[in-house]
Amino acid sequence: MTPQALPHVVMLHGVNGTARALDPLAEGLRAYATIHAPDLPGHGGRPVPARMSIEDNAADIIALLDAQGIERAVFVGYSLGGYAATWLARHHPQRTAGVCAVATRFTFTDEIMSHWTHLAQPERIARPGNPRAAELLRAHGPGWPAVTLANAAMFAEIARNPPLKPEDFAAISRPVLLVNGNRDAFLPWSHTLEMARAIPGARLMMFYGIAHPMTQMPSAQVATAIGEWIREIAA
Repeated sequence: MTPQALPHVVMLHGVNGTARALDPLAEGLRAYATIHAPDLPGHGGRPVPARMSIEDNAADIIALLDAQGIERAVFVGYSLGGYAATWLARHHPQRTAGVCAVATRFTFTDEIMSHWTHLAQPERIARPGNPRAAELLRAHGPGWPAVTLANAAMFAEIARNPPLKPEDFAAISRPVLLVNGNRDAFLPWSHTLEMARAIPGARLMMFYGIAHPMTQMPSAQVATAIGEWIREIAA
């Protein structure tokens, strides 16, 4: 496949992450696609909106496609970025060539959201000895507490009114690849398998290891598998 024929891939990072965090995965995908990896609203130094949402993140991606004259793209999302990618496949199928969700949770209990909200609290992150505060400072600048609090509020909203409901998963018509490790403590393989049953025609890719944090994921192996899938659906 010549460079001119490479499909467009838009990569969506996870909560409190940045496009830069996706570099190991993006590097492995460059042989298969033209990569676009934006920072989502409020992340990577972008202004933090009054309200973060899956829908607004998706609208930001559609605006990126419009600005660059891209008719259709494959969306590859990590963790909650995969949820936004799947939302795009459901609500903008005409702009979606396919969607790959890596280590993505799609259904949420109050217990899960309470735990995620706890993890996002700046007071907990800033405790002495926690390296996460320094990581977030490098990623988002001194305003990082506003980023984590905005994401915590988004978690609460998703728990109250999930943007994707069972009937939405059943209505997805674009190619879907679900990727996860076999022993990720944050997201069990059983959840990924359950979602493969809920989304018509969804494909599965399991690797040995964990997916959270992304630095522990075998990115080269995962990128190759995703790249071959992109090559297949592009053909």
